[in-house]
Amino acid sequence: GRGAGRGTAPTPSGGAELLAASAAPPLGPPLEVHPWASVGRTAEASLAQPAARGAWWEVELLELQPHAALVEFLAFAERDGAAQRLQEWVAWHRLRPAPPRAPSDFLHATRAGEGVQLWWEDAWWEATLLEELALQGDREGQGERAEPPARARVRLRGAAALVGAPQSVVCGQLRPAWEWRLVEGAQGYGEWVAPCIAPVGVVAAGEPDGGIPPP
Repeated sequence: GRGAGRGTAPTPSGGAELLAASAAPPLGPPLEVHPWASVGRTAEASLAQPAARGAWWEVELLELQPHAALVEFLAFAERDGAAQRLQEWVAWHRLRPAPPRAPSDFLHATRAGEGVQLWWEDAWWEATLLEELALQGDREGQGERAEPPARARVRLRGAAALVGAPQSVVCGQLRPAWEWRLVEGAQGYGEWVAPCIAPVGVVAAGEPDGGIPPP
């Protein structure tokens, strides 16, 4: 599940090789297109480095500036052995709100070849679903199952595909391939979309499970 089973991030030195330190916020879209953001809110960040391509890390927003936010990466230590988490400036176009909770049966609606995201090495990585592996004891010829299959086969995309990522995974490590899309002209409102799920209605990004639609 989300935030569970944190292990060692796939980088040395507490993530220092993935994150380029910056003393000042980088340039990016203006703050007014990100009304969902507030100090203390959990969000997700992607990184520009090739080794991080295809992954989203959980972060906490610490400070908001017009072109970027100072965030704390929950997966990365400031240095080896340190309890304090790494803090970095991240441009707004690499930040998004935390996605909604996935429906428990979303895998039943996901076809082979469609996108999913895999929780692996402290991040959500883009992957392709290859096959659902049936639960032990499923009766042959019965298409319905009372609960999601125990395991699935996936193929990771991006950089993770090159570093020995697992192929057979527990289904609890998977979520829909969520994408956050701003709605044009809706002043920062948007919708979550995934291949297997109808869009999660136009809501405030800071309210992934609901919210008030724009007028």
